Amino acid sequence: KEVLQLKQEFYPIDIEINNELALLQYTSGTTGHPKGAMITHRGLLVNIIGSKYWWKIQPGEVFLAVLPFFHVTGMIHSMCQPLYSGGTMILFTRYETESVIRAIEKYRVTFWSSIATMNIAVLNFPGVEKYDLTSLKSVKSGGAKIPLETLKRFSELTGVYLIEGYGLSETISQVTGNPPHRPKLGSVGIPVSDVDIKVVDQADPSRELPLGEVGEIIVQGPQVMKGYWNRAEETAASLYNGYLLTGDLGYMDEEGYVFISGRKKELIKASGFSVFPAEVENYLYMPPAIAECCVYGVPDPYRGEEICAAVVLKPE
Repeated sequence: KEVLQLKQEFYPIDIEINNELALLQYTSGTTGHPKGAMITHRGLLVNIIGSKYWWKIQPGEVFLAVLPFFHVTGMIHSMCQPLYSGGTMILFTRYETESVIRAIEKYRVTFWSSIATMNIAVLNFPGVEKYDLTSLKSVKSGGAKIPLETLKRFSELTGVYLIEGYGLSETISQVTGNPPHRPKLGSVGIPVSDVDIKVVDQADPSRELPLGEVGEIIVQGPQVMKGYWNRAEETAASLYNGYLLTGDLGYMDEEGYVFISGRKKELIKASGFSVFPAEVENYLYMPPAIAECCVYGVPDPYRGEEICAAVVLKPE
């Protein structure tokens, strides 16, 4: 019923205008060379309107707007969504942990779109348990895979789960999201409305892999970019038979939930073994002394690559 309501609200818009260019969303990915992803009006509206129904957002919600609006998550969920649904925007010029915690308590924030580093910073803030953060109905988190320990501790602190989703600049935010009524720990959720996702062989995108097997995630849907502005070669390398080749590795379980393993370019090859940094980071977050960590590969003359970790300890 809600999907039909969404279609009735959205599709009367003139289709020709709908598919015209609305935005050049610049992204450098892992290449370091900024590329303008061509986003249409339709692509923008699909994710703005779709997220309203996905999260059951009502007029009068209070949104914590702390992500930069030039970032797709901040643009869609912290700027466009409050304007579209008739909410209140608590606007920050930059992220500062104590101010964010105080704002949630003072203004009774109900929705917060965040990134993993912010969630970790809140958990590590001295005395955070003294603040009342129970007004939160939903906290969406993206930008990086969230360690399982962080997910558990955040739920204990606030009473709500960190809901993971997945999207890219090239898809103007979400292509998957955890259903609010049934999130799956460690997963980025299921494909959102009108989105098709496949997991394919890294070397051959025409070969779809079976459930549970790790491969490259490819995405098709109305929010996928038309291509990169004046970058025909990069566009051809990123789009395959209407699908966006994301460069992200992951797998899908038997219920259709997607799990991210890492980036193709971040994969560490140590003595022939494929090591995903995020899996090692999950273990490093278990000791209570570790505040933050990052795992990466470094060249090794014998093993090809060696696993290295940068670790930040808690002050005490």
